[in-house]
Amino acid sequence: MACGLGAVILILILVRFEEGPSIPQEDQMKADLARLQAAQQNIQDEIARIRANNQTIPQTLADAGPELTGLEKQITALNAEIARQEAAIATLKKITQQKITQQNTPPAETSDVIAIKRKGEEEYLIGLSVTGKRIAILLDTSASMTNERLVDIIRVKGAGEATRRNQPKWQRGLAALEWLLARLPDNSQVTAVGFAQTARPLGAGDWIGAEDAQGLQTVLADARAITPQGATNLEAGLQAIDTLAPTDLYIITDGLPTKGLANFRQMSRFGDCKALWGKANTISGLCRQRLFVHSVKALAAPITVNIVLLPLEGDAGAMHYFWTWTSGTGGILISPATGWP
Repeated sequence: MACGLGAVILILILVRFEEGPSIPQEDQMKADLARLQAAQQNIQDEIARIRANNQTIPQTLADAGPELTGLEKQITALNAEIARQEAAIATLKKITQQKITQQNTPPAETSDVIAIKRKGEEEYLIGLSVTGKRIAILLDTSASMTNERLVDIIRVKGAGEATRRNQPKWQRGLAALEWLLARLPDNSQVTAVGFAQTARPLGAGDWIGAEDAQGLQTVLADARAITPQGATNLEAGLQAIDTLAPTDLYIITDGLPTKGLANFRQMSRFGDCKALWGKANTISGLCRQRLFVHSVKALAAPITVNIVLLPLEGDAGAMHYFWTWTSGTGGILISPATGWP
């Protein structure tokens, strides 16, 4: 028994019983637990925040809906404007390229019955076209058709016929006549009349076919042989062509008339216009305007009237009266640049 008791004591001495956790380990575990609990709380707070945001997002989207729609419309409009600008730029580039090509290409020869050899098609009366089946042309052959300035008109009145025929404005008037004859429509007819103090036919004095080159050349030759002189009697010219019943009328002139056919002394509105019925050498602008209104009544039937108005110093009212006349008949008024052709 003593040996057994000694053995038990020896065993108790040799065997070391497991000790509980130390105080430092317990503190560490408590700290870890607190940290985990704090992390858990943070996660729960974040979950709560996200849930709260999720509840407000639909309302935020609903509030932003009109603004988003407006922005989308602005974007659509901007895209359309960009497309329009790009198309305009492309068109402009195409036009520019065409102009460059045209500038580098010699003007094509015309197939007109009367060939006009000048500087090319760009020298023509831009904006005026010759139309109609029966076309009448009136060419002003008065003294004022020699020059634009009154002092120059007076200066060449006493000069020789060749000198007066070579004056710049008269040559421009002949060029305008040539242009009109060269642009007659196919299957049309033309007649031409010159008018100053009286009226006279140019060429054969009857209707000439647009394809009759010889007849048209005769009109030109007849006009080139005229020496500008005398007063401007528009009434006489209109009466001469009215009997031929044209469909369209083209007048080459430089201003309002200065002479007429009627007995103006018996008309009250011309009582102070002594240049028309007395011995006065000059006529006022007001009398010329009254005379114009009277003269255009010589056309019995309504026809389309077009006018090539060459410049004349001191006749400011001509542009207004001629434009009113032509626009009222469906025609146009053209006043070429001084350097034309």
